[in-house]
Amino acid sequence: MQTIFWRFLDSNVDHGATLRVDFNPFLVVLSFGVAMLAGYTALKVVERMGVAPTPRVRYAWLALGAAAMGSGIWAMHFVGMLAFSLPVAVTYSLPVTLVSVLPGVFASAMALHVMDRIEITAPRRCSAV
Repeated sequence: MQTIFWRFLDSNVDHGATLRVDFNPFLVVLSFGVAMLAGYTALKVVERMGVAPTPRVRYAWLALGAAAMGSGIWAMHFVGMLAFSLPVAVTYSLPVTLVSVLPGVFASAMALHVMDRIEITAPRRCSAV
């Protein structure tokens, strides 16, 4: 029987030239914790948005929730990147790193806006399962 290798698992690869990597288990667990807190925050914000007395208050909750959830998603990924260590120098540009938070915040704002507009009824709950 012939063994089939994927291209990146080719037996002709010189494994002496590969980089050894390591993970910091504490930072990996911390990354999961940050993700769980960001998800919990999103659910609580949608709950608050649903009972907001005015549209202005609703949009304030949306903005705060998007900032919390987007920065939480970004922080989860950044902590995950910090958990991964290579035997070469890795640097992060502060301006680029700070700007990279914005897509998460904008995506979170869109997601929270959609979640706020959807009315969950019994048929929708059953079809989601």
